[in-house]
Amino acid sequence: MKNVDLANMSAFLNTHMRYGIEQMKAAPKDMVLYNATPWCHPFLYEQEMPRVLQDAQAACALYITKNEKNASTISRHIELRADELVANPLPTAPGDVLAGTQALLLYQIIRVLDGDVRRERLRADAAMDRLESYTHALRPLVDVEDDSSVLLTFYPTASSMSFWKSWIFRQSLCRTLIACFYFLSIYHVLKENFAYCDAQKALSSLWAASAHLWNARSVMEFTTAWKEKKHFPIRDLDLTELIADARADDIDSFGKILLVAFMGIDDGRGWFLTRGGAL
Repeated sequence: MKNVDLANMSAFLNTHMRYGIEQMKAAPKDMVLYNATPWCHPFLYEQEMPRVLQDAQAACALYITKNEKNASTISRHIELRADELVANPLPTAPGDVLAGTQALLLYQIIRVLDGDVRRERLRADAAMDRLESYTHALRPLVDVEDDSSVLLTFYPTASSMSFWKSWIFRQSLCRTLIACFYFLSIYHVLKENFAYCDAQKALSSLWAASAHLWNARSVMEFTTAWKEKKHFPIRDLDLTELIADARADDIDSFGKILLVAFMGIDDGRGWFLTRGGAL
């Protein structure tokens, strides 16, 4: 992989994918500071974080402190952790598949988008093959049933809490699947492999496009948003209804990545301005 020079990318990459690349490059820092990324809910690992993701988060913490003096040491550590994950057998438990996928995606974001020319291309390619394997293992776990008609109650809270926790896991699964295929598409475009089309397999997913639901920080906030705010179940990445009916505050960081990928940066900025917000 060559050093990534965004200024010299093709027009399409600049207008439709550059924004998403920048958001993905911020993911390691977000994981350290907030226990979250646009595809990993901050409460997903509130009770327990699997070891593979603990290792990845620790590697991210080292990565965001990298400078000229410690770059070699930190890069070796990240390579070692990534190689260990690639060498491990694929897990079978849904939670372990999700954590492994999220961990490897973080490693690959660092390795591919950092632009470190010392990285060995064959190792990076091998890890991308493994990321595809994780992603294909993730795909059958992703929910494709629309749950937007579920009725939640403020009291008692037990059923609403159970649904919220399940929703967090299921939406993190869906977002991680889409994020992986988006990243794999970026990788192949950067390699000038424009025939790559495996991302079509991300279409069999149901993403709940709602910043109000994703950003809820309590069961009461979630239940209120579920009852009072419009949310958009996006099937097969069809953004037609979202573009037609959503307001700017309906769209979280993950939605912004996909909207810009669909519209382009200029139309994306224009859409947000006409809907009372900014990209």
